[in-house]
Amino acid sequence: MKFSSLFSPKPKKYTYSPLPNNRTIRLVQLVPDPTQQDGFSLTLRAVHIDEAPPFCALSYTWQRATASTPDEMKQSEQDQAPPPVMVAVLCDEKRLLVTENAFDFLCRAFRDGMFRADDDADLATRYVWMDAICINQLDLAERSQQVALMGDIYVRSRRTTVWLGKDEPDLGAQWVMQNFIPRFLTAFERKKWHYFASKHPQCIDADVIAELGEDICAGWRRHYRRFFLFLAQRRWFYRGWVVQEVVLKAVENEADVVVFCGSNFVTPWGELLRFLTALSDCDWRRTITKGLRAHPETRHWGYRFSDVLQFAHSLSKTQDAIVVNFRGLQIGKNIHQRYEPTTDAERIHILLFNLVGAMRGRGFVDKRDYIYGCHGLVSRILRADDGSAHPIRPDYLLTDAEVYTRTAWLMVKHMPYLNLLNCIEPAKERSIPSLPSWVPDFSVGSCPTMIEFSQRREGHPTRWFSASNTKSPTSAFRLTDHNALVLRGVKLSAISDIGPRLYLNEMMDSEWFLRMLSERETHAPTDETAEEALSRTLIANIFPYNLPSESCGEAFCEWWTTALAQRIQKLEDIREGSGGVITELLASLGNRSEWFPSVEQVLAALNESNDPHPTSRATGLGLVFHRLFAGWSKMFFVTSDGHFGVANRGFEAGDEVWILEGGRTPFILRSCGVTGEYRLIGDTYVHGVMYGEAMTVEMVERVGCVTLR
Repeated sequence: MKFSSLFSPKPKKYTYSPLPNNRTIRLVQLVPDPTQQDGFSLTLRAVHIDEAPPFCALSYTWQRATASTPDEMKQSEQDQAPPPVMVAVLCDEKRLLVTENAFDFLCRAFRDGMFRADDDADLATRYVWMDAICINQLDLAERSQQVALMGDIYVRSRRTTVWLGKDEPDLGAQWVMQNFIPRFLTAFERKKWHYFASKHPQCIDADVIAELGEDICAGWRRHYRRFFLFLAQRRWFYRGWVVQEVVLKAVENEADVVVFCGSNFVTPWGELLRFLTALSDCDWRRTITKGLRAHPETRHWGYRFSDVLQFAHSLSKTQDAIVVNFRGLQIGKNIHQRYEPTTDAERIHILLFNLVGAMRGRGFVDKRDYIYGCHGLVSRILRADDGSAHPIRPDYLLTDAEVYTRTAWLMVKHMPYLNLLNCIEPAKERSIPSLPSWVPDFSVGSCPTMIEFSQRREGHPTRWFSASNTKSPTSAFRLTDHNALVLRGVKLSAISDIGPRLYLNEMMDSEWFLRMLSERETHAPTDETAEEALSRTLIANIFPYNLPSESCGEAFCEWWTTALAQRIQKLEDIREGSGGVITELLASLGNRSEWFPSVEQVLAALNESNDPHPTSRATGLGLVFHRLFAGWSKMFFVTSDGHFGVANRGFEAGDEVWILEGGRTPFILRSCGVTGEYRLIGDTYVHGVMYGEAMTVEMVERVGCVTLR
């Protein structure tokens, strides 16, 4: 611990006075003080938020602003990092401990003449709000009260200042932000995403060089790795509260959010966000991050680069959702198609569901903040409504499990569909053992659910899954005293055979699929060939939007050709001659389907190269595979009545496949035994039932109550 005073005796410890009401906040002001080593002390002023003087709100991290290694970053995310270094400052003649990163910002602010008590300018912003200083963190009641006010605090502030730490940005990173990004965004606004989607991210295409300038493109190629390394090392980009702090201000005016770093550097937040989002929109993200993971200078940061770009994309979409879809509870076209809300209560809880989803996996120290961290965003929307009740109220006296369960029940009770149940992660990923199986662990990073697997490109119609063919009968749902969830549903079948783990780039155990196909010629539920049904199941029957339906079989035949050739090569690398099992099994199928290659096609692909690569159409399928299998690993299964399906790992033979009323997809349930209750394992794609085909008159008559604990 450091203390900045030049004099003794040591001041008494600062103690917070209780706030007089739930609309009062504290603001920090810098006071020139020659007795202090850094030339200033602090004063805290309590004000009613509706009468507050002009102030700035700070967005920063309590830990050090930068992490020198990926392991150090991971420790802080898992709450295993050492406590932050604290600095003692003089506040109202008492000793107040602040984090080193907060103190670094105060030092820069003082040097820049910000938040000064002696600033006589009429429009001066003389105060700053900083959560670690302005909230008594040891008083849980006050903390709950102040978190509930954060929406108002950030909206009423004149500006949100993002503080990325005292370390100066690398000169290459500065060059990218000051030169390349403005030029790129100008061109992007004019040319749109589809122009850049066909260009190389290294800006080597002649027309891109002509558009941006040769010097700009050369500078990008020279400096882009330093720029992404700068972002990956900043803890701020992984922090959970950032979503609320930035979006609340940016939805009104992006110019009111400014990024500070080092002693002098300032950059507009809006430009940075639009640029990072554009890299995803024009499909540069995958190529850039793959190159960064391979380069010696940046490879040790691995997938952190993708994490930063995903954060920016999620933040941008959250901001757009509030501006376009939810302002004044007006629902945009995409949201309306997806959820079909009919009441304000449904719209409010859809908003909450989407915001909580955007928070998942972000860096919160307190797990309850994965819910409370979006309170201000919801409050911002409700102000446009006339008096709708807020669905959540911060209360730090509740446990993590209590907060999550209460929030999950609200979503189940008030949303038109059971989308919440699609968000369940594999059991081994959960960090809160006491959670009911139907409640997501919101602190765990999410992956796209089965509902997400449809193409939503411009001009392409979306057909959402609707396995139950009905909305949630919420009046029939109830929560028991032991937090078991009572729903309505019907058992479809049980899992009998489990296939291999599915990988992004190759089928690691193709033999299993070939043996499975040799045992059946058709997929009885859909009357398709087994090869066609298998292929469609592997990608949840979602094909690239630009692939004509009549070409799907041919495209998948090419994909299987590559996958089987890769598998033969891998087996031969392990033991010479072992690849023959693939050709033998393939030959036994007898070229009975256009969806599968012949032995001759596979051998030809194998002979063309020792490392066969997909053709252009198969590459399109590869992108669908990437979306489907990214994150938690999927596995294939067959049910006792012959249905094919895929789901996250964690299911077992004997688990049951159910269709729940209000469910867009089927779900896998595991019997708890004689109690008649079930545990929810997760959602699933089951081929041939995703659009209500299974809900015949007979099945509907069998629908009854089912309890998830």
